[in-house]
Amino acid sequence: MKIDPKDAKKIVDISLARVARGDVQKEKYRNIVILLLIIASLLALPFLFKRGDYAPKISGVAIPISSKKSDGKIQVIINQDKTGHYRFVGKINGKQVVFLLDTGASLVAIPKKLAIYLELVPGQTVQAKTANGMSTSRLTRINKLEVGGITSLGVLGGIADGMGGDEILLGMSFLKKLEIQQKAGKITLIK
Repeated sequence: MKIDPKDAKKIVDISLARVARGDVQKEKYRNIVILLLIIASLLALPFLFKRGDYAPKISGVAIPISSKKSDGKIQVIINQDKTGHYRFVGKINGKQVVFLLDTGASLVAIPKKLAIYLELVPGQTVQAKTANGMSTSRLTRINKLEVGGITSLGVLGGIADGMGGDEILLGMSFLKKLEIQQKAGKITLIK
């Protein structure tokens, strides 16, 4: 392909005029900005679609001590905290959580933000009587609940809409299957 010298001069003149006006530089910066926006968008995608990015704070909470008894049963010992409660680390569906042992709770009660983090599926709406009055909860099935060496499958729970905090109330839907002994600032769960 042969270019006519007159056409070549026109092309050079147009190019020089664009450079003189700053058009080429503006396009360069615009293209860089567009590229940076695309990169930022791609980096943000995993965070936009991530479910339950909340994680409970577990520092300073008791770690249950597990052992096997001579009769083959598993026992888990939990120490009382400074306030007289039993707060301890456990797991729901493989994710670490903080439990507060509550023999007065019928179900394992989970704050809504933790239920999202744990990817629990809300079911039927129920009314529950609590120490603070009536409360609305959504029933859920916990596939796997672990306290030390004790594991229970298919535990019934309630996702409590109005419940705040980072703790899950470990209620009777889990505890009723266990032997519970309390002595000298320790509670022992046996299964």
